[in-house]
Amino acid sequence: MRRTRAGQFVVAACRCSAQIVKILNRQSVVFLCCLAVLSMWAWGCSAWFSQAGAKNLSFEQMLSSPYDGANLKTSLTLDVLGKIQRSQGELAPHFMGAELLSQSDSVVASSAQSEDGRRIWFNMVAFHEFRLNVIRKYFFVADDTGPTLRGKSRRGLRFDCAMVLPNEIIEKSYADDSERQIAVLKYIRESLRKDLNELGAGATGQNDNTLNVCGLLMNQTFEMILRRVDSSPAVVAALSQPDGFEFDHITFDKGTVRMVAGGDTAAVKILFGVFAPREQ
Repeated sequence: MRRTRAGQFVVAACRCSAQIVKILNRQSVVFLCCLAVLSMWAWGCSAWFSQAGAKNLSFEQMLSSPYDGANLKTSLTLDVLGKIQRSQGELAPHFMGAELLSQSDSVVASSAQSEDGRRIWFNMVAFHEFRLNVIRKYFFVADDTGPTLRGKSRRGLRFDCAMVLPNEIIEKSYADDSERQIAVLKYIRESLRKDLNELGAGATGQNDNTLNVCGLLMNQTFEMILRRVDSSPAVVAALSQPDGFEFDHITFDKGTVRMVAGGDTAAVKILFGVFAPREQ
């Protein structure tokens, strides 16, 4: 009798365990389904918000996004190569074409020209030869649209760059801070020229005329800025101020030039014409 009752308890316990397992399995299935639905909903929301955020960017912000997204020293080639070039339609409705990609062993750039030929731009990044991290980055845009029927002009130029300075610039002895500022500015000009020249023929043999035009414009701009800086200590002092110094470009009207150098990095921001800060 004891064995029978014991057997009954075992059978009952097994049945109870089986029912519990079934209930738990059902709850697990329901939980997993809910989790999957929530994950899909969250992914959809994040994608929607990303698209909405991209649509809220101005055309200028869209153009400079590869530059803004590349970080000195920390971003690597894989972080940059997938984002620097925009394919056809990615810059719509402002630009319906695709950007041209140019690259060498250590420099990569994307560039384009608007359909009406009035606006040109490029993003360019240079990498360390061995560590493959970002050591120089540039963004350039110029608009040659003159006055419209409403009398407004969109003519202007914007240039941004940031770079890691080499030891020969950092460790060199200078007579004063003005001499150091000028040396850094000249190094930035030479680095831009060197990186553009490296892409002159293109790693794939293509010739990017847009980059050539941008290079000529920036070479002319830097020459004018350096002449102004060399002739006035007050201008050199204003170069690192929050508002920079005022400069009147021969083609793109009035604007500002600013350079910030500290530690082993330096950055330059040049804004002329329509891109210049509005007067208060």
